Amino acid sequence: MAENVKRLRGATNYMQLSGLLQEKAAWSINTVGIRRIESGERRVTPDGLMAVAVALGVSPVTLMIPDTGWNGAVADDQRRYVEVTGLSGPVDVVYVWDLVRADRPLPGMPDIEFISRAWPAWLQQRESLFIDKILERSRGLPDDAGSSRGDD
Repeated sequence: MAENVKRLRGATNYMQLSGLLQEKAAWSINTVGIRRIESGERRVTPDGLMAVAVALGVSPVTLMIPDTGWNGAVADDQRRYVEVTGLSGPVDVVYVWDLVRADRPLPGMPDIEFISRAWPAWLQQRESLFIDKILERSRGLPDDAGSSRGDD
């Protein structure tokens, strides 16, 4: 995260970023705190991660995933691999991106187990309804046929 904050801060100085945090995210991190985040001396809470992302105009995922310099053009480029806390060895940055977004399970974990543990109930329900619609269409049923969910 440290390198991403530094990179995304760009020409914005510490004082300006501190002001943006307060203005855009109602979050307070002073200039020393920002410098310590960038140097890796200060850990960031999930709330702080969200606030810094809002202040910098990016998704929290953008701050979490290392910017490797890999442009996606060459599949076997070594810049595609990153070290990630909790995972062993260099890991494909595309997999890490998907994992942080909860789009792919942890290594060795079945998809259904991961989804039931990692996705909030509202997302599981939304995806279930979407899959039901796809199945109905593939069977040639009208969009609302056969979808009694007890709310009629």
